[in-house]
Formats: sequence, structure tokens, C-alpha cells
Amino acid sequence: MTVASVGPNKLVKCSRGVKIEADVLIDEVKDRSFDAIILPGGMPGAQNLAESATLKELLQAQTQQQKLYGAVCASPVVALQANGFLTTQKATAFPTYSDKLANQTAVENSVGIALTLL
Repeated sequence: MTVASVGPNKLVKCSRGVKIEADVLIDEVKDRSFDAIILPGGMPGAQNLAESATLKELLQAQTQQQKLYGAVCASPVVALQANGFLTTQKATAFPTYSDKLANQTAVENSVGIALTLL
């Protein structure tokens, strides 16, 4: 797993004040291939993701290679849909953003995620 920052620094202050240190700056991994790319949520982070040209290139590569990408909270709308990566797919988002999704068929669904790292 690689945590990348789209900002100028590896140290990122999240929307709730939590600080995390990314492994790399996104430009350091722009030529790598990933099994999946997952975007965190929160504002203004989702907007920062949406404005990252390097992230857009990585997501385009994921799409072309039919690999996974996803997002939580505001990022499905603000980062994915706004950049054309979420058009007709079923999705949900944080309640204040879900009404902006182009496909409304899954917005009422609960989302459960279980990750196992081996």
C-alpha cells in the first residue's frame, strides 16, 4: 500500500485536524501501476484531489487498464464525477453530496467495507 499526497508536502492535515504523513508525493509515483486507487474524503481534501493533474492521469490509466478505483465521502462527486470518472456507475457519497450523483440508484444504500491486509 502506498499513501500519496497531492499537495506540496508529505504531511497532510485532514478535515478533522488529524495529521498524517504520506509515503510519497504523488509525482513520485506517477509512472507506477496500481491494483486499486482509493481516494479519501473530506473537504477541502476532495477538492485538492480533483485539482491534481497527476491523479487524473493515474485515474485515466486505471480506467484504460480496467483496474479498480474508488472514493469515499465527498470524493465520489467532487473528485471522480467532476473529472468524468463516475458517469453512469452506481455510487453513493456523503449525504450532503449524494444528491449530486448522476446515477441516483444507489444513494440510499449503506456501504460496508472490510479490508484484510496480509
